[in-house]
Amino acid sequence: MALLQDGHVSIVGVDEVGRGAWAGPVVAGAVAVPPAIYADPQALRDADDSKRVAPARRHALNREILAVASAAVGWADADLIDAVGATEATHVAMRGAVAALASNGRGGVVEGAGWHARRTAGAPVTAGIVLVDGYPFGGLASPQRAIVRGDRQCLAIACASLVAKVARDTYMNAMAYPFPTYGFDRHVGYGTRDHFRALIRHGLTPIHRRRFQPMQHLDGCAATRRPALPGPGARETTSRGQLNFLDSWNVR
Repeated sequence: MALLQDGHVSIVGVDEVGRGAWAGPVVAGAVAVPPAIYADPQALRDADDSKRVAPARRHALNREILAVASAAVGWADADLIDAVGATEATHVAMRGAVAALASNGRGGVVEGAGWHARRTAGAPVTAGIVLVDGYPFGGLASPQRAIVRGDRQCLAIACASLVAKVARDTYMNAMAYPFPTYGFDRHVGYGTRDHFRALIRHGLTPIHRRRFQPMQHLDGCAATRRPALPGPGARETTSRGQLNFLDSWNVR
């Protein structure tokens, strides 16, 4: 509310999900919440860090956000993450989301090598100020303010977290169909014991991040190309050394 009182009208919250996952994209949300919403204590009152909101409530809040706000989602794929690192890929996704939020062309779509972004709700909004969770990122024309744990303190950032989380989870759930043995609908690409065992038994999929640990330590996973999945029966055993490695990473 203080920013609104200072005359900032186009306040855009930005947050990301998926930065630490083993597979899938980094996804950034950018959301401009109308000033009237800030004045209504009942509007979007459950918006919070997406990790602290139950899945069913996340989806309901996502629908509420998209009904009243302008929103965009930016995606950086696994190839880009491997090429430039998770931090820079996250910043690419964030810049893309902010650009798509403001874009008037082609349905609010902007894109580049290894990334794309699209406005998913509302009219175009050019950010007067960008509020980002955690740390600032470069490449923006708009002024920016970074807020530690901003998704727990700032409505616009919380909305961006929820929009990004629902978009990414929906994508990863869909990836369970072409890759049914990996459990993407359960862990959405994050490091779990079942995910690790699937990697050992079946190798990497095209959406795995090959330069992340533990993928880079698995036999045959260091190549820069993304091969097709191994055939049935490949690498069906789990060695004691591989399980010790799993335990050393404290995988859930």
